[in-house]
Amino acid sequence: MNTDDAPRSTLPLFALAASLAGLALGIHALVQTPPAPTAFDMNSAMEAAGQHVPERIESFYFFVPEVAKSHDDEVQELSGLLARAASEGDYIGIAGPDTERNLAELLAALKAHRAQGLKGLVLIYLGPESHRGNVETAVTESGASVKFVVYPSAPSNAI
Repeated sequence: MNTDDAPRSTLPLFALAASLAGLALGIHALVQTPPAPTAFDMNSAMEAAGQHVPERIESFYFFVPEVAKSHDDEVQELSGLLARAASEGDYIGIAGPDTERNLAELLAALKAHRAQGLKGLVLIYLGPESHRGNVETAVTESGASVKFVVYPSAPSNAI
């Protein structure tokens, strides 16, 4: 029997094509950036805030409300930190695992600074989009600038 007349199997070619496709997907997965967080993570939150700080600035304040502290203690601490950062013309990031608590404490701390008392401060707020209006209004009334970052980001449905 001549080898040219022998029936050929397409299975090895199909297996090779499938292997190459799998390899391509694997390589594609390696070069993609990691997905944005969908839950609070201290490191990713600080990194997200840091992206809004100019490179010339070596450090910035970052406030995460502590669950163990009372609301009043946290508001007092944050209010003092806001005033200190404003006097230095600095940046401060605010984020935490309980976004409603973050918002409540920030709004309460800003009440003490409504009369343009925070000029020079740039506040970077990381929270859900639903907080944007309240945060932007309160920060603007205090004289500070605001950079709002939606965090954590919504899960992506992209493949």
